[in-house]
Amino acid sequence: MTKNFLAYLLFSILIVIILVIGYEEIRYYFDANPYINGIILLTLIIGFLLYSFKIFTLSSEFRFMNSVAFGKLKLNDSSLNNYPITKSIANNLGITNINKTITKTLDEILDDLLSTIESGSDISKYLINLSIFLGLIGTFYGLLLTIGSVSSVIDSLSIEEQDFGAFFNNLKDGLKSPLSGMTIAFSSSLFGLVTSLVLGLYDIITRGVKQSYYEFCESQIRLFYRSNKNMQKLNENSDNSSLAQNIATKIDDLVGGMKNSNDDLKKEVIAELKSVSSFIYEGKYKKADHLCRDFLKKDPHNVEAMRLLAKVGKELHVYDDSEFLLESCLVFDKDNIEVALDYIDVLIKRQKSIVVILIMIAI
Repeated sequence: MTKNFLAYLLFSILIVIILVIGYEEIRYYFDANPYINGIILLTLIIGFLLYSFKIFTLSSEFRFMNSVAFGKLKLNDSSLNNYPITKSIANNLGITNINKTITKTLDEILDDLLSTIESGSDISKYLINLSIFLGLIGTFYGLLLTIGSVSSVIDSLSIEEQDFGAFFNNLKDGLKSPLSGMTIAFSSSLFGLVTSLVLGLYDIITRGVKQSYYEFCESQIRLFYRSNKNMQKLNENSDNSSLAQNIATKIDDLVGGMKNSNDDLKKEVIAELKSVSSFIYEGKYKKADHLCRDFLKKDPHNVEAMRLLAKVGKELHVYDDSEFLLESCLVFDKDNIEVALDYIDVLIKRQKSIVVILIMIAI
């Protein structure tokens, strides 16, 4: 996004410099056919304004989403009024007061985003073709004037005159009109092609901005959508409160009966996991990884062991595995504060911190 915006600024500055340096020459050729060249210039100005509006709009939306992600701004209905694309995304994801549920599929949400970003592209592309078309009209108009002037010159010449000086003077005067027609033809072609070139480069820069913004939004939407589905599953499970309460009662009874016999086993588990923490602190990540994996073979659903293994992955920059492990931990123990904080830390390192804000708002 930043590179494309800088390219837009540099290219605009370059055009201004060329206009300032070559003003006299440009003005001379412009005056050769001011009507058609004026329409071409108007096409250039309209195209420039459309591309600039799209680039500044997407850049503003991108900065706003980043500010929300890093906690500089709060995401609420009033702040969204100035950012229509972000507001549309928030409505589709069910995180506004207007809509608190996700009613569309992931593909539908992404299609809506793409159509919003691409709005107005047809007009911009039409202006590129229009500038070439106007240049051709000016070219044919100038050629028609040239042909008509040449015909008039030929008709006015008389070989019966004996004064060759007067004959060549008449010929020279007569050729001024055809040459003027050629100037009209080529000036219009020149302005049309240059306008098409300039708008084409702006179109390339704008497409780069659109692509960067779409990829950024897509990654955030996919992650939030997946996290929201996991939360819905947890809520569905929590609806079976009576069944869960009965199970919890039986588990409490079972734990109470086995408490004394499991004290030694708990001490061994705590000691083993403390060894993992020590290895991580000492930077012995391979040993910590090996110990965690061996422990999880015996107790696959141990939240603390999974959290420590995710921590090893984070230190080794294997963020995908860390994120998956911590998500699994939250499924088993959604109230575990340490797991939640580690999960947020991994998301921030993966530049997905906006999802954290969105999840907190949705809750």
